[in-house]
This record gives sequence, C-alpha cells and structure tokens, in this order.
Amino acid sequence: MFVSDGKKFLPTSGYNEDVLEQALMAEEDIFRDFLLVDCKLKAKSTESTKKTLNDLILVSHDCEQWFIVEVEVKNDDYYARNHINNQLATQTRANWRERIVKKLGTKLVEEYGFSANIVMRLEENDPGFLLIIPETTELISEICRKFGVSIIEAGIWKSEDETAIFISDSSMIPEKFDKKRFEAGWQRILGKEIY
Repeated sequence: MFVSDGKKFLPTSGYNEDVLEQALMAEEDIFRDFLLVDCKLKAKSTESTKKTLNDLILVSHDCEQWFIVEVEVKNDDYYARNHINNQLATQTRANWRERIVKKLGTKLVEEYGFSANIVMRLEENDPGFLLIIPETTELISEICRKFGVSIIEAGIWKSEDETAIFISDSSMIPEKFDKKRFEAGWQRILGKEIY
C-alpha cells in the first residue's frame, strides 16, 4: 500500500495487457525525457520468417534514443518459456528500421509536433528493448539478460476513485544519454577532439 494526497492505493490484478498499456499511456510523467507512443507495426526477424508485433514505442524528445516496448501481465514459467522468450527473441532480431521508423516519424510530426529534422535522427540509431511487466521472475530476468532487454516492473494500483502506476525500481526507467560524458569518453579513447 502507498498513500498519496490522503488516498490509499493498493495493488490490483486481473487486468490484461491492453489495460496496462492504457494506464501507462495516461501517466505521461513516468518516462521524463521520453514519450510513450502507441504505434504498433509488424516486423520480421532477420534470421527467420517469424513476425512480431510491438506493443508500444518509447522515444526520447530529441529522437536519439528509442525503444521497442513489450507489455506483459502474465509471468508464470510456462508463459515465460513459450511466449515471452519467443516474443523477445523475435523482437530483438527484427528489422525495425525498415517499416516502423517511417510510421513512427510521421506520427511524431503529425500528432506530437516534432520537427522533421529531429525525427530523422531515428534512422541513425538502433532501438533498445524494454519489457514492462507487473512482476518479474528469475526465469523472465534470465530471458531478458539473454536478449539484452531491460525490465521495468510496473503495475496498476487503485484507490477508491483513482488509478496509478506503481514502479518498483525507478532506476530501471531509461534516461537520456549524457552527450558531454559520451563525447568525453570518445575523446579519451581516440586521443583527439571530436566535432
């Protein structure tokens, strides 16, 4: 339980992925310098004919970072082995640039007021991958490590008349790259200035 403005919030269960997605979209402040976008598109694995569908996209306001987001609510071992594992395997091997960058870019310009020049940066960077799930398990954590997917534990909590998203570890929320630190690191590695 947590208390906010005198209201007691308790964890809930029994909701599906769509409900969690909608609750995440309603809480704009969770991801700070990022925008959570409902932009779904099929992508095909580069290693097979398997196709996958993303749930959401998380994109930084400067379009230099973006993430394919998978939302799950079930976490039992059978589901993890037979669905989450297969879904993340296909997503992390899919060619997202081929189709989603154009669709995402158009949506960001038309619906969110991004400039076309900023949106063009999406093509320069590969996406990261996030799994948002109310509660992870050792098996799910192992699957995510195997595929390089970050986990955010986020669940729906309710008071008598309000819904909130509870995130168990806010340090798992992506942060914008620190360009100064990144450039300084490259300067040390290359031993010369970078412009």
